[in-house]
Parts: sequence; C-alpha cells; structure tokens
Amino acid sequence: MAFDFKKEYKDLYLPKKKPSIIRVPKMNYLSVCVQCLHRTL
Repeated sequence: MAFDFKKEYKDLYLPKKKPSIIRVPKMNYLSVCVQCLHRTL
C-alpha cells in the first residue's frame, strides 16, 4: 500500500493564512532516474 504524505502530514501540505517557517521531519525516500540507468547500460 502506498504511503500518502499529503494525508499523513496535513499540517505540512495544507496552506496557511499567513506565511511562516515550518520544520519538516526527516524522511526516507527512493528516487530512480531511468535516463541515468539507460546511459550506464
């Protein structure tokens, strides 16, 4: 099952009435660049 960041971290994704600085917790993620993989093969 996919993790829905927007649902779990509503306080980070929903707009506020006035600008403010927020603290974003450390998150692990994986990124795959297909174009980069194609060049090395």
